[in-house]
Amino acid sequence: MQISHIDHIAENTRRLVEAGVLNGNDRQIKLMMEGNTNLQARTIEKKLKGIGITVAELMLAPGIETEWYKEASVVHFGKNLKDFMKEAACYPKELARICRISEQSIRNYETGNVPTLRRLQCLADVLEVEAADMLLPPEGSEQSEENR
Repeated sequence: MQISHIDHIAENTRRLVEAGVLNGNDRQIKLMMEGNTNLQARTIEKKLKGIGITVAELMLAPGIETEWYKEASVVHFGKNLKDFMKEAACYPKELARICRISEQSIRNYETGNVPTLRRLQCLADVLEVEAADMLLPPEGSEQSEENR
């Protein structure tokens, strides 16, 4: 069972707008509610700053509740991408080919750039991990140790 996917962002954003947590008149929020997958994960994270919700939590299937994703952030993406590629024995060239992006894009992601939602989901699918897990604090990091 897939517990996270970018397709859940629209519904979860809509719920937050209805609850008065997010401003439904904001252009980026409107795009999120429409299911726009070309949005940058970093941009969404900035919109959520201060409300106690992470991008990873927006990706969770409705009904899934866990504290694991409270510390998720786009800052962890590069390290996680490297780790997940290593676990899957998937090289940047192969991952780039499958996701129809350049190998340089993969290298840029490894060093701090953050993809669009659509690309993040493609990378997660190829590496056979949950999309939200791409944003968790890496295993062994100070944050992941605190959450145990």
